[in-house]
Amino acid sequence: MRFIQFASAICLCFLFLGFESFEEKKPSYDLRTVTRKVDCEKKKLYIDIEIKASNANSHFNLSSQNYRFTYNGKAVTKPKIAKEMVVSQVVNQDGAISFYGEHTLRGSFESMISYSISHKGGVGYYLNNTDWVAVGQIEFDIVDMDECINLNWHKFVGDDFPRTVITTKLSAKKMERVQEGEYTNAEACLKKSCKSSDRADVQPFESSKAICENR
Repeated sequence: MRFIQFASAICLCFLFLGFESFEEKKPSYDLRTVTRKVDCEKKKLYIDIEIKASNANSHFNLSSQNYRFTYNGKAVTKPKIAKEMVVSQVVNQDGAISFYGEHTLRGSFESMISYSISHKGGVGYYLNNTDWVAVGQIEFDIVDMDECINLNWHKFVGDDFPRTVITTKLSAKKMERVQEGEYTNAEACLKKSCKSSDRADVQPFESSKAICENR
């Protein structure tokens, strides 16, 4: 009898640990914008959208994506896609093939960016928590160098609309929304950024603000 009770306790313990492990491995993402270039002469601003998994237990395969954020229309205007980056068309990642549709800004309006990518097939690009992956680059016309850009992400949880939605592929016909982690907003002023725009390395805006959401 004691042996049965002991065995039952061991099974329950492993079952509990299994549930804990399952919960900890919930996919989650972090997002940020990165300054690629501030062209003071031509009055152009280039920013990259970057994504990664939030932590070691939240790695996932990237499916369809809708990135939404606002910007200060007094600082910059006329956004357009400068180029598609890593997550583009046919992607071969160590033999794992993924297919993505054309990047679009359909749904953008006034000072709101809606950057969308559809997943057409394959496993989806694998994201870990150590490597930021550049999704695409947006070009803006600079209106006023004395203004700050104020790029603010629209989160899924809360009152923001439209919302940022990132998905992962569960099966051939089913996708699931990925839980959001940390968003890094950019609040830098263009005049300050312009003075350091000739640097070779690519860094996030210095005056950025991280927002943690429901890990």
